[in-house]
Amino acid sequence: MLPGFTRPGIRASTPVLIRAQVRWAIRKLGFRPEAVVTLDLGGLLGGWGSGVTNVMYGTDDYVAGAALMRMSARHLRRRERQALSRADVTVAVSSDLARRWADMGARLS
Repeated sequence: MLPGFTRPGIRASTPVLIRAQVRWAIRKLGFRPEAVVTLDLGGLLGGWGSGVTNVMYGTDDYVAGAALMRMSARHLRRRERQALSRADVTVAVSSDLARRWADMGARLS
């Protein structure tokens, strides 16, 4: 990905580039994905074809840490809602994050 991949303007191209690289690799290897698992809010869930399970694995509360990462909490909230809406399965490492995501309608496992 490009340097500064979380900066406004550049961050719009990050998921597009990552998806293209992953599609190229699985096509070259002749694989068909069974699941896509992401640990961030990078926009990689969904659109991988029927039968592919989309898993959002929450290891951090990115929205709560937005200021620490010098990122926009508003942008991260939007990305979080998108990721949760595209996830077939959601896993969170903390009960607080799991509770917040459940309140947002996430399907927790």
